[in-house]
Amino acid sequence: MLTTVAWLALLLPGGGWAPLGAPPLCAPEPAPPEPHRLLDGVHVLLRQRGGDAERAAPAPRLPQPLLMQMLEEDARARGATLEFFRSSPALLARGEDAALASARAAIADLAAQGAALEVELTCELVAGGSKGAPARARVRSGGDAFFGARKAQTFVSGFDVEVAADSGVAQPVLGTALTGPGVHVRAARVAGGKRIWLQGLLDVSELGTLARFDPDTPDLGLLEQPTVNAVQVAFAGVVDSGGKLEVAITGSGLASGEWKLVLGATTRPDAVPAGSAGWSVLDLAFLANEPWTLAPASPGGHLAREASFAGFASAPVSLPPSALAAQLEAARGSERGPRAPLYWTNELLFLPRAEPKLLDDARALVATLEAPRLAASRVELAHEGLTVSFPVCEGLVARVLATRERPYLTAYRSELAPQTWMPAPEPELVVDGLGVELLPFGGVLAARAWKAASSAPEEVARKDAQLGKLQLLRRELWSDAARIGRDERGRTLLAAPPAGPGVVSIGFGEP
Repeated sequence: MLTTVAWLALLLPGGGWAPLGAPPLCAPEPAPPEPHRLLDGVHVLLRQRGGDAERAAPAPRLPQPLLMQMLEEDARARGATLEFFRSSPALLARGEDAALASARAAIADLAAQGAALEVELTCELVAGGSKGAPARARVRSGGDAFFGARKAQTFVSGFDVEVAADSGVAQPVLGTALTGPGVHVRAARVAGGKRIWLQGLLDVSELGTLARFDPDTPDLGLLEQPTVNAVQVAFAGVVDSGGKLEVAITGSGLASGEWKLVLGATTRPDAVPAGSAGWSVLDLAFLANEPWTLAPASPGGHLAREASFAGFASAPVSLPPSALAAQLEAARGSERGPRAPLYWTNELLFLPRAEPKLLDDARALVATLEAPRLAASRVELAHEGLTVSFPVCEGLVARVLATRERPYLTAYRSELAPQTWMPAPEPELVVDGLGVELLPFGGVLAARAWKAASSAPEEVARKDAQLGKLQLLRRELWSDAARIGRDERGRTLLAAPPAGPGVVSIGFGEP
């Protein structure tokens, strides 16, 4: 819709502005709501997140001011005149008929290329061998999608205590137990749109018991202690356009022991340049963005303070289009004569079709930069009836968690005033089960595993603990690490005596 200022410009002397339809690349990108990615593997939050969950809307892939600049400079290079009305949100231009026709043709070409920069995803996440219609989503290259459901159960995790003079108050603190089957997916076109790189976080969790614990003090109410059982798999893989990627879980210990995820991805290859006018668009979303970074998962409950649970060190891998443009520009340095400029945005590079060699060099360089990160393998993990099969990619941390989470009241602090005092409970989250982190690099899989187990807590009466009733934890922790060669089958970790945690078997081979 034209603004009032734009309509006046059409009517005043010296008008003659013509509307040009902007390509979809200039349109605002949709940002559908997406649950938080549980990158630390924790489902029981002892305090609710503060404020409303917000995320910035992604910027247009081609800002309209840059498009105006590209078209104006292109017209100037051909000795034509093209001018844009920059005070309007609509794309209004005036100039010679040939310049306007050329601008329209360039915009239509960019629109056609932009349509190829999307990925259509299908997701089948089924339990127990059941069948269902796949869910679908369409995202821009480098974009995120969520499939499944997220449930949130609030509970009273503790009390915030305030005292003054001779009185005090205990305000309930609400926690959240997060459950439900779901998968987060990031998809990016690679190899000129012939293949698609997928990063995923599959999380299947369910709420168990919701126990109540009485601190046995008149100043505090009852605490609630939910149990959440979960299996989480962080994975990555590469498929040909139209192909599928699978993650399989059996013996999960959940209500349905068997889960299967099938992700499909389809896109269109880059268009073959037609003629020498306009620009070829290179999709650099894969190279320009950092993948998700997993936070180290730990067993909590005092054990996290007794052992180090640092994650794998990983260097930044993103390469902005501006860096690629600078490299290509340097390669043009010895050429003589006028040269069309290169343009770029956060994820795209625009190359003049008048220089086919430049386009060939750019595609070869992009393929060289992508190749090391696209090396894919498959991991087969087994532990005490649990088996997980999933893909991994070079240099990207993968993870398997099979855990049981529950908070316990393990400590108090005291709030004092001149003539009164009150106990303030300090609950602690306990995570029992298995955690395995994996990093494929250079044809070798680095693996680290831990297993935590807890006995039933010992309850200390208020008359003995003074401030209030306590739950004393008795826990055990085992850990191990190994480097596994490709095609090595059944490498074991956590090999311990019969009373130990049970062996983890890991195989690393072709996808």
